[in-house]
Amino acid sequence: MTGARDCPLMFFFSSMNSEGVVFPREVLSQLKWGPAGGLERAEVTYLHRGAPGDEMTVIGSEITELERSFFCTSESKIPYHRIRRILLDGSVLYDSSLRKGKE
Repeated sequence: MTGARDCPLMFFFSSMNSEGVVFPREVLSQLKWGPAGGLERAEVTYLHRGAPGDEMTVIGSEITELERSFFCTSESKIPYHRIRRILLDGSVLYDSSLRKGKE
């Protein structure tokens, strides 16, 4: 059995603030620059009014920049507050519906 230190997604927990809240910007940053790497394997689903179900998904390899308030693709700039889910190899790293204080 492996310990928590052996978990390749352990960086996820280091992205939490003192209240146990994870922010999508930090998750994406850890995927890009952290020891586990993997931004290109991530899937980011975000609010996109007018799209089917008002959501769109981009693959991490389509993300060209991580800016202060938004991330960029070749087609647009998406504010971090619109991110609904971040998956890595099918595992949920961030889900806005699970944030503390949200009902």
